[in-house]
Amino acid sequence: MHEKCIRDREYINCVYDILMNPVFQRMKNYIQHGTTTTLKHCLDVSYVSYKICKSYGLDYRSAARGALLHDLFLYDWHGYAKRTGNHFHGFTHPRVALHNATHYFQLNDKEQDIILKHMWPLTVIPPKSAEGY
Repeated sequence: MHEKCIRDREYINCVYDILMNPVFQRMKNYIQHGTTTTLKHCLDVSYVSYKICKSYGLDYRSAARGALLHDLFLYDWHGYAKRTGNHFHGFTHPRVALHNATHYFQLNDKEQDIILKHMWPLTVIPPKSAEGY
């Protein structure tokens, strides 16, 4: 997947500023699932979201950007509960990711909603857009 998205110029044009940002690049230091880094996980989710939304005539740019930043929480969640006492990473990390994303990037309302609601239905309130689903 990684090679495919890197060769897709239209996709890269949508997310280039994020990909080149040193804060986003820090996500390669954290493992998300198994041996996959948070950066690779977000890149994969972003590219699949981009392709699906593009094929349905939806806002593929916002989908790609929101998905790329959906896990910008910048910590190792595996030991997070033990270190902080917060045992609800699944519920709380979307807001942390949104806070970080809006601090470092210019995002539209749809991109922000995609980040905030990406754990739905775990986080109860559904996304406002088809792209968010």
